[in-house]
Amino acid sequence: MQKQQLTFGYLAPHAYGNIGSELLSGVNNAAKKNNVNLLSIGGGIPLIELEGNTFSHYNFINNKNLDGLIIWSSSLAYYLNPDEIEKFLLNYQSLPSICLGKPIPSISTIVIDSYQSIKLIIDHLIIHHKLTKIAFIEGPNNTFYGSTRNTVFYKIMTEYNIPIADKLIFKNGGFKQRFGIEAVNLFFNERNLKPGKDIEAIVTCSDMVAAGVIDQLVNYGINIPYDVIVMGYNNSTISSEIFPTLTTVEPHFYFHGYNSVERLISIINGKKLPDIISLPAELILRESCGCMEKQVVSTPVFDNRNKNGVIFNPEEDIHIILSNKNKIIKDIRNIIELSMDEIPDDWAEKLLLSFISELSNKSGEFFKLLRYYINISGKSHKSLIVWHNVISAMRRSITTCLTNQDIYLKTEDIWNQARILINIASEYSLTIVNSNSTNNSNLLSQVSRYLNTAFDFQSLLKAIEISIKHLSLDMFYLVLYDNDNPDQANLVFAFKDGQRINIDNKKMKFQREKHLPDDFIDKSNSYNYIVEPCNFKNNYLGYIIFNLKTVYCSYYETIRISICTALQGINYIQEIIKTKEEKEILYKTLEAKSKELEERANEIKTVNEKLMNAIEEANKANKAKSVFLANISHEIRTPINCILGFAEALREIKNDKEKDQYLSLVIDESSRLLELINQLLDISKIEAGKLYLSEDSFDLKELLNSTSLIFETSAKNKGLLFKLLIDTKVPIFIKSDSLRLRQVLINLVGNAIKFTQKGRIEVLVELITENRETAELLFKIKDTGIGISPDKLNMIFDKFVQAEDNITKKYGGTGLGATISKQIVELMNGKIWVESQVGTGSIFYFTIKVKKVLDTKEKFDLKVQTGQKILINNSRKINLLLVEDYSVNKKMMKALLSSNNYNVDTADNGIEAIEMFNKGNYDIILMDIQMPVMDGYEATKIIRNDIKGKNIPIIALTANAFEQDKINCLNSGMDDFLAKPISKNNLTEKINFWVLKYNMIN
Repeated sequence: MQKQQLTFGYLAPHAYGNIGSELLSGVNNAAKKNNVNLLSIGGGIPLIELEGNTFSHYNFINNKNLDGLIIWSSSLAYYLNPDEIEKFLLNYQSLPSICLGKPIPSISTIVIDSYQSIKLIIDHLIIHHKLTKIAFIEGPNNTFYGSTRNTVFYKIMTEYNIPIADKLIFKNGGFKQRFGIEAVNLFFNERNLKPGKDIEAIVTCSDMVAAGVIDQLVNYGINIPYDVIVMGYNNSTISSEIFPTLTTVEPHFYFHGYNSVERLISIINGKKLPDIISLPAELILRESCGCMEKQVVSTPVFDNRNKNGVIFNPEEDIHIILSNKNKIIKDIRNIIELSMDEIPDDWAEKLLLSFISELSNKSGEFFKLLRYYINISGKSHKSLIVWHNVISAMRRSITTCLTNQDIYLKTEDIWNQARILINIASEYSLTIVNSNSTNNSNLLSQVSRYLNTAFDFQSLLKAIEISIKHLSLDMFYLVLYDNDNPDQANLVFAFKDGQRINIDNKKMKFQREKHLPDDFIDKSNSYNYIVEPCNFKNNYLGYIIFNLKTVYCSYYETIRISICTALQGINYIQEIIKTKEEKEILYKTLEAKSKELEERANEIKTVNEKLMNAIEEANKANKAKSVFLANISHEIRTPINCILGFAEALREIKNDKEKDQYLSLVIDESSRLLELINQLLDISKIEAGKLYLSEDSFDLKELLNSTSLIFETSAKNKGLLFKLLIDTKVPIFIKSDSLRLRQVLINLVGNAIKFTQKGRIEVLVELITENRETAELLFKIKDTGIGISPDKLNMIFDKFVQAEDNITKKYGGTGLGATISKQIVELMNGKIWVESQVGTGSIFYFTIKVKKVLDTKEKFDLKVQTGQKILINNSRKINLLLVEDYSVNKKMMKALLSSNNYNVDTADNGIEAIEMFNKGNYDIILMDIQMPVMDGYEATKIIRNDIKGKNIPIIALTANAFEQDKINCLNSGMDDFLAKPISKNNLTEKINFWVLKYNMIN
């Protein structure tokens, strides 16, 4: 036994839009007619939480609250794949259900009769237009309707024995306009088909695709329908908006929705339905196939006489019409899809009878009734198209009943006048619709702004009340979930019959398996509600219930979004605000948020720009380091290869002259390798920020002359002229780091010679400024070499960078010299720069600030020190103690000193050195640092503590070449520092200088 009043749920997440509105209209009207309560669960957004595959925020979708469920399964397909849809619907298998659109296993589904629809199209083209060269744009094979319509097309063409040419098929299409455009390009551009000859008609699976076809055919200059006929599907709004208007199939989605309610009622009453329920469609003829109804060009004023003056009697044809009354009414009712309650159920019969009255005596009743129906159904574009379709259906059905030509002409006049009436309504309503649309848009915008100015819950409810009145809504419920109890919900706002209901004293908490508290569920009358989710992203707060008055009112969705945004804002604020004072502070803070966000965005933009620049620089540096490492590998391996090769060759060579030549080459390559190692050590100090300068007094002129001697031979061997010019104003004796200054000169002058093939090299030294104690000097190194391109000038002093990528391959080198020179010059309180022109040459400039040597004795010492050789008393040899644990180094040092006037004793460690020092009488000690038993530091300290040890020079010999090692040696009491490897000249100069100095002191 059926319940007295049923409650159905209509599950359609994607509720709005053309098809969604028609389905909802049909469901709504059928529910009203059958006295069924309806909860339409929409939202226009993905409402489905995949976790648990259930509407966890809609607990009222259950068999206690609902008697049945209508599911627009095609809408679910927007958000779930087929497997997920089936799994999701298992949650509601206890509810009697019926689906719309996409077939779901084990649930009866109402679908469009694709076979009958496509057959209507093909029958019309083949039978009426006598066409056989029919092109087809496939629908998407991954959808139910796309694959079904594709299969049906091929089946019907086969039934007509018409071969399907591959050139007339566009495969793997979709339901969007672009597929129509792509298909036209394929047919007439790539395949070069001729309109009317190779292709007579184009059939599509969607009006949207057909609209793309029509647009592109017009662009190609192809005449529709005379060159090519175009057929659509679904009779969407666009089909009557494009030009020419589109012949299409009307699926009657309204009746799909209407039928779903009645079929669900029969399921509840125990009737078994088939899995698939196919509903017929109708072919709507328009301009794109050339089958528009003929219009009467000139219609005479009718009375009861024919054109020959003979009185005619229409009773015979009227009798035929009345005898076919039921068929005509059925044909008309199959067209209409209006959803207004005011239109009576017997509207079709009344319209037919008023037409017969108009045909008999020109009563005007037909036009009055038609105008009335138009007005109460609403003058929307969609409803006016429906009334055009009604007139077309009446014309088709009634024309078949006519036998008298004069009556036929009169009926044509009536049809023509009816269309004029509809067109006038359309023109008049267009302005009103646009105006209403603008007004609604402005009103909704104002409401949205007003709602979002509420900063506490009570002010929001007040804003909702005002907004509802502005929007003329007659019912509105706001339900929020209980945070403390997940099984409960709270009705927090109720508005009905034009006023807000005071709910303070009522029990507003209720179980979530209901949609409203019992007191608010109308049990005396049926209700039709639409339920919209109240959510922010995936945070579901509750839902809003509207009275479902119209399915074309999109402001349901706009109101929902505005309220959701306002609610979420209030929730955030309530979490932060604990006191009234904090609320006031937050209110002011929120006003400044916009500016703060803008500033933050600018900051982020600036940081991003800096980050991008840093990344770019890092990439450049990495690339440069990679090139540098390759260069270093080459530069190290080359001299080592030469040293090893010549050393092995020396074993076999007996000719002294050739041996001397090879030995010279070994020494040269060893010096080159030592220079490279020193550069690498320097650059590591630069990277660590530990490159320090020492300060010693020296003869600048002697340093420049000795440095020049190094390069004169190299320049001469290349055929270059070398000049050193020193301004007479330049002070001779200065205090600075002579070794580092020499290093800068060697780097820059060496580069000048390396990159110059012809011409000259000049080194110029000038005085910039001076006072009694200090001076600033300018050095210029000029060459006539290859030059540097302007875009590389700024990078020439960067680490690991050479002016061009191919420099290393052609000239060798590491690209570190300029970098080290820049660092040294800046430590000397100077600066370095370059001027250059490609193909002409370069000038490197650098300045340094130095102290002057003012003490006369110190000047004398410098003159002695800078002599080419320092002669000691020739009557005796210098007694030298060499402390060294490595036997090979001992042999090497003895070999270096053997040709000079030295007596060399050796010790293996610090203990032996102290013993020999105590026994012997030495002029100088050469002390290694790292040794077994006792190292050089400890041995030096012990020697210096002896009275005898205070009068002997001690020079450190070590492979530890860092600045800290030198400092440690001097702190332990040593006089000087020589880093291995050691050159003979440097060694003998150091020995002679310190022996002479101690002799002069003593």
